[in-house]
Amino acid sequence: MILSILLKRNHLLLTIHKGDEGSPEFYRYDVAWRESGADLSRGYIWDQTDETAKGFYLDAGRIVVVLPASVCMAKRIELDDQMNDRIPDYKKWRTGIQLPGNPNLYSCGFIPLMRSFDGRKIQTIFFAAPGAHVRQLTQALFRTSDTRTIELFPEHVGLVKVIEKSLGADDIPQAALVHCDDDGVVAVFVKDGRFYNGRYFPVSPQNREELSIDIETYLLSLSNPDESLPLVITGSAENFKTAWSPIVPAFLNVRDLDFSSVWGLAEFVFSGGECELSAAF
Repeated sequence: MILSILLKRNHLLLTIHKGDEGSPEFYRYDVAWRESGADLSRGYIWDQTDETAKGFYLDAGRIVVVLPASVCMAKRIELDDQMNDRIPDYKKWRTGIQLPGNPNLYSCGFIPLMRSFDGRKIQTIFFAAPGAHVRQLTQALFRTSDTRTIELFPEHVGLVKVIEKSLGADDIPQAALVHCDDDGVVAVFVKDGRFYNGRYFPVSPQNREELSIDIETYLLSLSNPDESLPLVITGSAENFKTAWSPIVPAFLNVRDLDFSSVWGLAEFVFSGGECELSAAF
């Protein structure tokens, strides 16, 4: 069983992925998450849920945690295996040139996508989130006695799986997904069947009228105008209004759209997706 977790603001979203044994299960809990984490015991979030949620946490064979796009950047970069011999700590060096300021302040990783035909280069998703946020997140979710590996993935990766499932294909020339919640909007762009770019748009009273235009402009700037660009919309879409064509319905039930990223990451790891955290400092 795979347990996928999203802890954001004052709610906890869980997806239970049972592999081929049945449909995923979705659970939502209202919790008080203190991002400072000061003077709180590890795993304190589970004290605010019911016995069902605690059982999922204890019984899960694999636990996956979503890093929200609001605090996590993700971009596609290419790594050259030959550079491992030329530059000491090559991945650490690549990490340093991708981030502003001191790279030691971030928790980072690489997600392999595809190797080149000659096997020398590999396309990856590089992601980074503030180290302080990741420490606070893991303190809230994992008890001291838990020795399981903590797997962290950017929200963008889960949303790509929702695009694939909704379009019924993984070989997609180009497509996009817009996921909305009360705080902001995540836009993800897929090219040649793989994650290509993603951006987070915060929502404020000052930008509500222009937000939809900004998101559409962003997606159009990445797209090939000679090809169709299907769009999937998930979450609570009050903050995104569009006459986009074509719009593809998300495969999830309307009541489950908020779980898009947690379902997507559970599906990603179930289908063999992995992360190399060798760039972490």
